[in-house]
Amino acid sequence: MHVVRKRTAGFLVAAVILVTALTMVSRRTRPPVLPPDATHGDLSGNEDCAPCHAEGAAIPLSRGHPPKDDCLHCHLKAK
Repeated sequence: MHVVRKRTAGFLVAAVILVTALTMVSRRTRPPVLPPDATHGDLSGNEDCAPCHAEGAAIPLSRGHPPKDDCLHCHLKAK
């Protein structure tokens, strides 16, 4: 009887760990891909992003945005 309870408990622990891991992975978000338009199509470096996305510009980045000097590291060009 104890063996069955240990197996059941082990299975339940494994199931909880698996569900937790899958939930955490599914909640991660990926940075948006750069729009496939003329403005973003010919970017050559991070300095090309500042005119539109710097603080006070037309489309500023949010306050919680990660470091703002390595745009093309996270945001990939559309294929």
